[in-house]
Amino acid sequence: GGWLAALVDSPAPRIQKQMTWLATVLATRGMPRILLEHHLELVCEELTAEIPEREQDHAKLRAAAESLADARRALIADEDLHRISRRFDTLVESEWGRRLPGTGTLLVSATVDEYDGLTGALGSVREWLVSPSRFSEQWIRAVDDTIAETRRAFIPPDRHPATPPPEDASAAQDHSETTDRSQR
Repeated sequence: GGWLAALVDSPAPRIQKQMTWLATVLATRGMPRILLEHHLELVCEELTAEIPEREQDHAKLRAAAESLADARRALIADEDLHRISRRFDTLVESEWGRRLPGTGTLLVSATVDEYDGLTGALGSVREWLVSPSRFSEQWIRAVDDTIAETRRAFIPPDRHPATPPPEDASAAQDHSETTDRSQR
């Protein structure tokens, strides 16, 4: 948290850029972006509790966390993330579920990160979670079922908040016909 605490003196766009970079680096190495999102929120709370007069500066970290959350929510609704995570907990043995709380959330988040183009985000998490030397067949099935269920819950690209509205179908058809004629 020391680097993050020092970062609050930077302009908000610089903090955002740094957090996007850090989230990408960590996610591709097995730490889903949701962990940084939560860490930023905690650091913001702790800094504000210690130095309340700098709350506005600390809020830049919360804004970076919210930006990470918004990127995730564009791909999967919070309700789906929580529902799928809870289902994972019910599928695994109670002992393992107690020993590794939050695994469902990490698994769903890693699947989302991979879907968002962060190559390796899911592979490094899944590889550890499906090791037969560590986990039972029931656990491994729950991991793969959770990944599949997460993929089914993705928000289709045409419904992403950042996606521009589709162009007029007749205009698209006209463009297609023009392109076809020009290639003949």
